[in-house]
Parts: sequence; structure tokens; C-alpha cells
Amino acid sequence: MRANELISSLEGASGPNRFIDTQMAILIGFKKFRPVPDSNAVWHSPDGIVTNIPHFTRSIHEAKLFAEMVLPGHVGAVTWGREPTAQINNSGICEGATSPIALCRAALLAGLQARAIR
Repeated sequence: MRANELISSLEGASGPNRFIDTQMAILIGFKKFRPVPDSNAVWHSPDGIVTNIPHFTRSIHEAKLFAEMVLPGHVGAVTWGREPTAQINNSGICEGATSPIALCRAALLAGLQARAIR
């Protein structure tokens, strides 16, 4: 999925979504491998470490990790409560059903604007 499609998917998400988490991971360089045919797949992070796909849409910590992977060294802010929002740089304020979803949307939007992702 491209970043603009993920932004739309996150806009419609009512809560954490593992399919979206996986698509976000692929966008930033996670790779899926099957060591042996018909075996369980394993994931490698962009730096080659065997890992699980992070819960970007469930965890504020992992949403922040996603934002830092898209835009290292950039700054942002997140609100929580009834109407969670997030913003990175001057990308515009993004809303989400949860704070992690709002932060993921903000990271994708800011990443597109900075041409860090497609």
C-alpha cells in the first residue's frame, strides 16, 4: 500500500488494525521471509533483525517508533482524550480514533510532504 492509501485506511480505522500495521511496516522496509517452504514466515526489520511487526496502531510507543523511522530527528506532538490528534513539523493536525492512529497518520502525512516516503 502506498502512504496516501494508508492515510485513508487510518482515517477510517476505529481501533488497532494488524493489516494496517503490516502494510505500514512494509512501507518502511520490513521484509517477509519463509526460511523453508511451507514454514511460518518471519519478518526482518529494515536493519535486518528478525522481529515481529510492531503494533503501530495500538501502542503510542510503537507509533512513535514508526514516526521516528519515517522522519528521524523530526519533532511532533500528540493529544489524547475524546478527540486524539497529532502533528509532526508543520504537516497539519491529524485526527484518529486513538492517539497511536493519529500519530501514524501524522507521520505518513509529514513523510509524504518531506518526500521521505511514497
